[in-house]
Amino acid sequence: MTEYKQPDLKAPRFRKGRSDMNFWNLTLALKKKYPGKYDHINQRDFKKVIVAFHQNIQEEVINNRDGIEFPEYMGMLKLVSIPSFKEWVNIPESKRLGQVVTHKNWETDGYNAKIFYSSNSHRYLVANRRLWQFDAVRQFKRLVSREYPLDWKKYEIYDSMGAHVAAGWHKDKHRRKAYAVYQQILNIDTYNEFDMN
Repeated sequence: MTEYKQPDLKAPRFRKGRSDMNFWNLTLALKKKYPGKYDHINQRDFKKVIVAFHQNIQEEVINNRDGIEFPEYMGMLKLVSIPSFKEWVNIPESKRLGQVVTHKNWETDGYNAKIFYSSNSHRYLVANRRLWQFDAVRQFKRLVSREYPLDWKKYEIYDSMGAHVAAGWHKDKHRRKAYAVYQQILNIDTYNEFDMN
């Protein structure tokens, strides 16, 4: 094993520029688009609505195996399993032992969670769709890393990073229906063996 060299914690670091939503301008745009209808909404209430919507999206992506489709043809978001392509250093263990120790993801058989966003589909023929990008916020990434090992087998497994998710998004509806039946069978209290639907 190689010896672990502790990084210089006082070294200068590159920080990515942070951008935040300007809720004041969004609130004014909403009031301008619908005059008189949303005059009672202030900036704080508008922010609460957007944050609650984002939390609902995050929970639905984690709970739904097939992902979600954004409103207004903005694309699709899905959580999938991919094999580990890189060995990540386990820093606390490496510090403790003095040698490089890597994460092996034993609890998920060596698979990692990957958040896929795609706007490439025949349904999304919008002019500037290639300019859109999805960048997950820290809360969403942490929620995925916490929830993924608990039920990692329910997500689709892609063997390569370059797998095109949108190509297989809408096909194979029978498999999705079979998975829904399987989920119903897991709940033995509501399972009815004579129900053919």
